[in-house]
Amino acid sequence: MTGVDFQSAQLSDTTVRYRQAGHGEPLVLLHPSSGVRVTRAVRALEASFEVFQPTFPGFDDTPLPPNEIGVVDLARWMAEFIDTVVGAPAMVAGHSFGGWVACWLAVEHPELVRHLVLQCPLGFGPLLAPAPNATPAELLARTYTHPEKCVKETKSEALLSRNRALAARVGRAVTEDAELMQRMTAVKLPVLVVYGGNDGLVRRSGMEWIEGSVQSARLETVDDAAHHVESDQPERYVELVAGFARAHVSGTHA
Repeated sequence: MTGVDFQSAQLSDTTVRYRQAGHGEPLVLLHPSSGVRVTRAVRALEASFEVFQPTFPGFDDTPLPPNEIGVVDLARWMAEFIDTVVGAPAMVAGHSFGGWVACWLAVEHPELVRHLVLQCPLGFGPLLAPAPNATPAELLARTYTHPEKCVKETKSEALLSRNRALAARVGRAVTEDAELMQRMTAVKLPVLVVYGGNDGLVRRSGMEWIEGSVQSARLETVDDAAHHVESDQPERYVELVAGFARAHVSGTHA
């Protein structure tokens, strides 16, 4: 099934807006704190996968849940989304804040996650702080090495600020999720960690911890890329994700 418009799915206690496009095995993309974006990498992945992009409840001006929620609540809704909308276990790729949610999804509902891709995920250690007198260009460089490659931003600064504030509230100021890290050591499904060599937000040490502590995890560092690897190096990101999927479908680990 192919589409470019957003649809809505009624779950047990909330509504999730989502985008669905492409053909192939299901791939669920979990967005960073800025919300859902259709990047060049997403468009390219649609050639090989049926891509689902759910919006976490409350983000991108979707209805805010009535009660205070945490990352585990978002993971529970994503599990229900996969079960009811996707209809089959899926490959899950989470970026930054979405990577944190993806990890909780994998530990709480491993039967719904075939493979896990984590692009610079939060939750695995303190974040890198910017220099006190950093210029706007230096702040931008923490997350993008090649901002000129980004698709044009269609969201207002006010909306982006609301999204990030909600992510901060949901995350409850946690940067090192000790409970998650303990439970991740029991994860058996294949995990690919994609890290931008120039990431100025997430520490490499957390990504190395995943590779060393999770049985089937592999870390790939992408040069000339920062926190948004899929924007800085879209071709390499797509190559890694598609190759990871092919390797585990065929039973190899190339």
